[in-house]
Amino acid sequence: MATDTSVEEREELDEQVSQDPRSGEAADAAEEKAARPRRRFSVPSVVRWPVTAARAVARLLMRKPVLTLSLAAVVAVLLAGCVVAATIVRHQQTATETARGAATDAARTGVTTMLSYDYHTFDKDVAAASGSLTGDFQQRYHDLMTGTVRAAALDQQTVTNASVARSSVVSATPETVDVLLFVNQTTTSKASQGPQLTGSRVQVTMTRVGDRWLISNLTPL
Repeated sequence: MATDTSVEEREELDEQVSQDPRSGEAADAAEEKAARPRRRFSVPSVVRWPVTAARAVARLLMRKPVLTLSLAAVVAVLLAGCVVAATIVRHQQTATETARGAATDAARTGVTTMLSYDYHTFDKDVAAASGSLTGDFQQRYHDLMTGTVRAAALDQQTVTNASVARSSVVSATPETVDVLLFVNQTTTSKASQGPQLTGSRVQVTMTRVGDRWLISNLTPL
């Protein structure tokens, strides 16, 4: 009896499949998908991809020489620009280093001359110091020294000798350098019992004029 029931159920199922063609199509699709070979991930294919892409780009450039020349021209211009920029930077650095040394030497010499004078040769000393100055500062220095300072120096028979103890560059460019100087001055006069030693700090601005470095400003600190 159980066997008859199974046969009837099978016949009923076959009848449903025959009545619904989509069920058969779905079954066929499932069988086809199961029978289709699966595509596996391949490491060599991934490794070869950049090479393949490079070859494709090379073939494209060979087919279009105008594009190749344009790209080459752009690369050449960029490389030339980098070379020029690097050359300018190196030149600027070299010029700045040269300016630091030359300006510091000129500042030490110029300030020593400016702050040293003898009442016997006062006018000559001021004229010599003025040759190390430039711009408005030169005139201001001349007016100060030939005014009140000259009168006091002649009256007190003052002799002052200056020397630079230390120096340091504050800032520098190829055209302008600021230098910090530590200055010692030894002064004798009628009013003093002996030489008087004083120390001071000054910041000197050195400006390049032609091939010379001249003092364009001096600020006591």
